[in-house]
This record gives sequence, C-alpha cells and structure tokens, in this order.
Amino acid sequence: MEGRRQLKAFICLLMVNFIQCRTDRFREQQELLDYRTYHKCLGKQLDIYFILDASTSIYSEHFERIQELVRHIVTKLSLGDRSTRVVGMLTYSDDVQSTPPPLQLKTIGSKMEIVDRISIDNLPHMKGKTETYKAIRYVRLLQDSEFRKEAQNVMVILTDGGSHQPEMTAEEAELARRKGFLIYVIGVGIYLEPNEWTLIASDPDSEYVFNVSKSSQPLLPVVYSFLDSLCGASLALCNVHNAANLYFIAGPGGASRAYHLIDTFAADTMVPSQGLLRVGYIFDHCNCIDKPLARAETYCGEHKYTECLQYPASSKTYQTLLKKARDYARWPRMFRSQVNQVAVLFVDEESIIENWRDINNLVAENINLIIVDLGVRYCFTNFLKEIPQNMSNYIRIVGDVESQEYLKERLTKLICQAINDRYGCVPTVQ
Repeated sequence: MEGRRQLKAFICLLMVNFIQCRTDRFREQQELLDYRTYHKCLGKQLDIYFILDASTSIYSEHFERIQELVRHIVTKLSLGDRSTRVVGMLTYSDDVQSTPPPLQLKTIGSKMEIVDRISIDNLPHMKGKTETYKAIRYVRLLQDSEFRKEAQNVMVILTDGGSHQPEMTAEEAELARRKGFLIYVIGVGIYLEPNEWTLIASDPDSEYVFNVSKSSQPLLPVVYSFLDSLCGASLALCNVHNAANLYFIAGPGGASRAYHLIDTFAADTMVPSQGLLRVGYIFDHCNCIDKPLARAETYCGEHKYTECLQYPASSKTYQTLLKKARDYARWPRMFRSQVNQVAVLFVDEESIIENWRDINNLVAENINLIIVDLGVRYCFTNFLKEIPQNMSNYIRIVGDVESQEYLKERLTKLICQAINDRYGCVPTVQ
C-alpha cells in the first residue's frame, strides 16, 4: 500500500514538473516574441482569419509549431480599426471547433492580448479527419457580417493538406477567392500534400504557398517571407476569375482623375488569361474597346490614336459615351453571353447636368453599374446613390485622388467583386 502511495506521489510530481515545464516554455516563447510592427505592414487595411488544421495527421509538436508561427505573425501586424484586424481563429478536423467556439478577435486591438489567446485551451487539437472545406466555408460565410468591405479579406490556412474530400476543398477555396478572399497556405507536419496547397491558395503559388514542415527550420525567415507577400506593395487586391466585359466611362471634366483611378486598378489586379477580362476605355477623346486590361494611357494617351478612335468633345459628349457603352455592352453578348457586364461611370458636375436620364437607362440594360462621384452637387448625390443595383456600388471621391489610398482600394475592390460575381451573368439581349 505504501509503495502505491509513493508511486502515485512520484507520478503526480512528474505531471506537475511537466506542466510547469510547458508553462515555463510558453512564457519563454512569449518573452522572445518581438512585437514591433513589420515596416511593410504599417497602415495596411487587412482583415485576416487564421484556420488551423487540428486533425490526427498533425502531431502535437507540429500543432505547437503552428500556434507558435501564428503568434509571430500577429506580433508583426499593424493592428487598428483603420489598418489590420485579426477577425478570428479556429481549428478544425471532422468539423470546425465548437467547444470552445472559434475565437472572435476583430474588436481586440492589442497584439499581446491576441497572442495570449493562442493556446491549446482556446484552439484545441481535436484529432480526426481533415475536412478543410468545412473550415473554408465557415469563414467565407462570415464575410458579410464580420469582414470589412473596404479591407482586403484574407484567409491563412495552416495544414499538411490531404483533406478527406479534396474536390470539396478545391470548390470551397474557389468560391472564397471569387468572393474576394486572398488565401494563403502554410504547409506543416510530415504527411504533406503540396498539390492540395496549390489548389487552395491564390495565384501565383510562389507568393501564396509557404512551407514550415521541417522541424529544424527557423520560423522567422518564413514569417518575414509571408509578411512580404501579405503586406508588400505588389499585393494584388483583385484576382480575376470570371469572364467579364468592363467599361470605363468618363467625360471631359473627369478624364484625368479617371485615368489615375484606372491605373491604380490595373496595377492592383491580376488577370491570369488575357481573354478572361476585356476592357473598354470610353472617354471624350478616345474610344477603345475589347482590349486587355492596362493603364489608360496605353490606349488613350497622347499620340496613341492609331490604336483607337477619337472624336472631339462637345456639350453632348457624355450622352454619346453612355449610348456607346450601351451598344458595346450588347455586342459581346452575341459571342460571350455568359459574361458579367460591368460599367464604371466617372460622373462630374458637367456630366450629370444633362445626362442623368441616360445614366439611369444603363440599368435597364442589366449592366452592373459602379458610380464614381467626382464631386457633384449634393442635390444629385442621392440620385447617384440610387442608380446602381447594389447600393454599395457608389463611391464619392472629391478633390485630388492620388493621395486617397483608402478610396482607391475601395474602388478596386468594388470593381473586382462585380467582375468575379459568380451569379452576375446577365441574359442575352434580344
């Protein structure tokens, strides 16, 4: 009997020491964390959700490595209501964690407080099958309620791959990308399926797929490579996945500002195939249709008229442009009926006075309109807001556009959503 008591006491001592050791190791990791924001992430408007694979194939040491990596990433972000938010975190296996529920973090602006919550208690190692599609779907369905429309929405998935239903995983990832999510995959563990990583992640793989599967591999170099992609200046805000026709329309008074906004969109957009997105540049001095996406000056700059038609501006110029946009939108439907039709109207004071009826008529053509108000009088503002089918497809930009990064990014995202809207295809006009 005495021997049993001694054995029990010894086992208890071992458990206490083990727990104390784990606690000391966690505190040591906390002390080693560097909370200084990475310079490329300063002021970046990102909404990020971390998805952690907690299936049986992820061993305990790998799961700890996943959490350690997420802690390091969080410490480098620029957190704030007008910059980056960590919307939440979850673990998954057969299903998304339910007890405790996924972490809701979007209202927490303290890096240290978020890091403190990244623990086995809040993010359990569940074991079971790898049902990655359920986790992606869960986050995708949170977009309208939890993510900001003006911020780039991001999923970061840490997994070894090899999901139980890879077809469903690929389909859910595609749906999320179409909704505007950028998806990063960080490979972990020993049972690796890199082919699935590439099916899940945004393109190109070189910027959206990372690997920390080697236990001896230092984490910080991977963290900084990841942040270079996440926060880098070359980050594309829009990845085109749908076939679409996009028309930019600007009258004489708004052309110069329209040029700058179009150039911003072109620089922040990735089109994997030239035939996927065809663009029309419809300005007072330039009429260029069915072109690949490029800076406006490429087709309509000075001495570029050999490529495109030109005609002199007049008091009826904007009315003419709107009619041309209507005709151009009808023409490709005969050849590419299942494409989204999107028109971006840059409306200034001169444009609105005589042409409000013609602007409204475009809605009847089933064209997805985005209105860029370049500073018209407030008596017209409410009218402009009501024109688009989607009320959020209105943006007001007053004054110098070059310095208004937030509004430029918002416009890029509005156009991107309209192009990639899976259910935005319009019927063929008879």
